[in-house]
Amino acid sequence: MKKKPNQLISSTSPYLKQHAFNPVNWYPWGKEALTIARQEDKPILVSIGYSACHWCHVMERESFENEEIARLMNSAFVCIKVDREERPDVDQIYMDAVHAMGQQGGWPLNVFLTPDQKPFYGGTYFPPAGWHELLVNVSEVFRNNREKLEKSAEQFVKAVSQSELEKYRLADSAGAFQVSMLHEPITKIMQKFDHKYGGFQRAPKFPMPVIWHFLLHYSVSTKNKDIFKPLKTKITGLNYGHDSVEEISPRGTVGILTSLDPSIVKSDSLGGSIVGLPGKLPDTLYEITLTPHLLDRVVGTKEE
Repeated sequence: MKKKPNQLISSTSPYLKQHAFNPVNWYPWGKEALTIARQEDKPILVSIGYSACHWCHVMERESFENEEIARLMNSAFVCIKVDREERPDVDQIYMDAVHAMGQQGGWPLNVFLTPDQKPFYGGTYFPPAGWHELLVNVSEVFRNNREKLEKSAEQFVKAVSQSELEKYRLADSAGAFQVSMLHEPITKIMQKFDHKYGGFQRAPKFPMPVIWHFLLHYSVSTKNKDIFKPLKTKITGLNYGHDSVEEISPRGTVGILTSLDPSIVKSDSLGGSIVGLPGKLPDTLYEITLTPHLLDRVVGTKEE
């Protein structure tokens, strides 16, 4: 039986066209879908991804091509598919929203909105059973507890619309930057560190070289051994193609022991950042010599 295309069939984006024959009635981001959501008073599901994203394709195969799940999505939501490479503005708005919800961002990025486009829940990859359960729960909350849901959405909109000064609790008159200001954000980062397998406590794991660069310079500049030890595990494993020294499974293994996400293997977009990290760290942070970093100036380390 020939499959009937959805609203993505006329898209110019190759990523969107890949979803044009899903049983999910996807719409591209635009006036038509947003108008339908308001007219039918339905919540909106925005699913954002890109062509080289491994887990985007996994979720499509497991959930978006599943007839039962598609029926639930079509009946309860207006479903919008977004190519983040085509609409980075939309991606950034809803990535900020998911972060404001206390969730870790990534792709696929799946965000639920009120009919007037205010986000109230979101996340990344969900396995089929979890995705089905989430769809049912969100639909029920939208029908039966709408007022509370909309209050939460207002709070997230407010958080996303904050200026950078407000968001990071800085003031125009804050004066000179103090190293002590870094203590709270670094503590929060390290609380999420997976000390057994490296990276953060999530699966799949994605390399985040900007964070590792920052923490490495901070640990060296401040002689902080508590931060250096997990970084040694992380960076040594990363350069061997694993997420930790203890994790010796091949790249792309699915599950809590996942090393580098397979999409990283397909794309060289992070290559330069990862290469910029040392290939192997010595046993003590006192043996490290790093290229100058802005943080070194803040901490007071003398540059050569």
